[in-house]
Amino acid sequence: MSQRLNQVSAQLAGDLATTADNLRRALLRVDIELTYDRAGVAALDDYLQRNAPHWSEDEVDQVALVAGCFLGECLIRTIPGARWGREGEDGPYAVLLPGEIGAALPGNKVHKQASAGRGDSVLSFFDVMHAVVAAGGVEGLSA
Repeated sequence: MSQRLNQVSAQLAGDLATTADNLRRALLRVDIELTYDRAGVAALDDYLQRNAPHWSEDEVDQVALVAGCFLGECLIRTIPGARWGREGEDGPYAVLLPGEIGAALPGNKVHKQASAGRGDSVLSFFDVMHAVVAAGGVEGLSA
């Protein structure tokens, strides 16, 4: 990312959390339970894998925005110190990781999986973000 990452306002962070919760309620109506943890991300991963091949480009864009809010909330609720941020004034929403580790772009990852399939899994993204934080950054990961 070339621009500065900034923490978003409490109101905007609340709006992103509300969007995530709206997705949870919508999918619960079709018996898909999303929880704000690894199990919820696994359920999202399965949902994307089953449904994305039937979506238009516009639908993929919309799902990426909404499901990216859910994936971001999962990271924020499971990684102490993680918070919502944004690149510049109108860039993508990001999850700012604690310390100087960097940021994750959950909406981009959802879009990649919805476009390219399980090779760009949101579940593996969730796991990798946790591993990066546990290692104190990418440099701390062993090869």
